Amino acid sequence: MKKIFSNSKTSFSSIPSKGTHKFSAENFAHSRLPGSESPFSEIESTKFWNLKKNKGFTLVELLVSISVFSVVMVICMGSIVVMLDSNRKSEAERSVMDNLGYTMDNMVRSIRFGSSYHCGLSGTLNQPLDCPTGDTAITVLDSSGTQTTYRLSGGAIVKTVGGVDYILTSPDTTIQTLTFFVLGSTLYSAGDVVQPRVIITVNGIAGVNSKSQSSFNLETMVSQRKLDIQ
Repeated sequence: MKKIFSNSKTSFSSIPSKGTHKFSAENFAHSRLPGSESPFSEIESTKFWNLKKNKGFTLVELLVSISVFSVVMVICMGSIVVMLDSNRKSEAERSVMDNLGYTMDNMVRSIRFGSSYHCGLSGTLNQPLDCPTGDTAITVLDSSGTQTTYRLSGGAIVKTVGGVDYILTSPDTTIQTLTFFVLGSTLYSAGDVVQPRVIITVNGIAGVNSKSQSSFNLETMVSQRKLDIQ
């Protein structure tokens, strides 16, 4: 080491000999002369390095992040809305099918165990009458001998017993068409050798909300359980 300068008032620090000194901004700040001003003070040097380490997001990066997040949220919300609509539609269909199942079972039971099938509302209702082309009403004598009529009225299936009407379908179900095809209702003694049977077709719309409505078509065939020769 070589002494640069020294006196009674001021002493300068020693610096490494030639070939051993490595220059840097930090070394320069620490090796300055006492009392002299340096462009790289210890505080300024610390702020400089901390600023490089703690660099934040730019405005462009924030805008891009928000835009991507917004697009993802819109896609997710669209999927959720579709799932909710599908769920409401499936619930409406299930409710309608349960109600129609009860209605069809009620009609089928009365027709199967009944007799004297009369198609339509004209003529004597307790007398058998075929209708190969179909009609919107049918009258039968149930197993207890009570006259029962099923018909389409105001978008609903109505059951009439003893002059009293009973609506069988639910309010959220609209019956558009109800058709009964009656075949072989004439008695065997009158020369009809065909066992009485009825074909029932039902078409309608389930649900009251236009976005969740669905159409349905049902068809079934019922034959009289009691032999026509008896």
